[in-house]
Amino acid sequence: MADEPVNFFAIPSATFAQPGGGKLQLDSLKGRPTVVNFWATWCPPCREELPLLAKVHVRYEKKYRGKVGFLGLAVEDNAEFVGEYAHAYGLRYPVAVGREPAIALMQALGNTQAGMPYTVVLDSEGRVVYSKRGMVKEKDLDHALAQLLRP
Repeated sequence: MADEPVNFFAIPSATFAQPGGGKLQLDSLKGRPTVVNFWATWCPPCREELPLLAKVHVRYEKKYRGKVGFLGLAVEDNAEFVGEYAHAYGLRYPVAVGREPAIALMQALGNTQAGMPYTVVLDSEGRVVYSKRGMVKEKDLDHALAQLLRP
């Protein structure tokens, strides 16, 4: 019998700070497929990957109008610096920060070494349907999301 997929929403997690103030509750992602990317400003492969994620987000937003969520979780503590960085890279999706809670969440999702970048695709119920430690490829995100967006 195959293992049940990890459920993102079943993992106890902290609230994450957002640039400009405010807090992000991970439960707010429920109800739609979502791409969650763990990254950091000090991580060269993360910085290299950000333009791809920004491009994919814009494409999905145009085509599906909010039916696919994107979230960047920065493994850092300075929300304002991360916000400036996300703006410079053209990220139009929400970003949030929390060094320790992000590391714990990555580890609970199967990335025991907490290597980054780390990306997961969740179905609308929070089950992890795709995960990748290291830089993602656009075709892999498209394939994972296509399975979730079929009519």
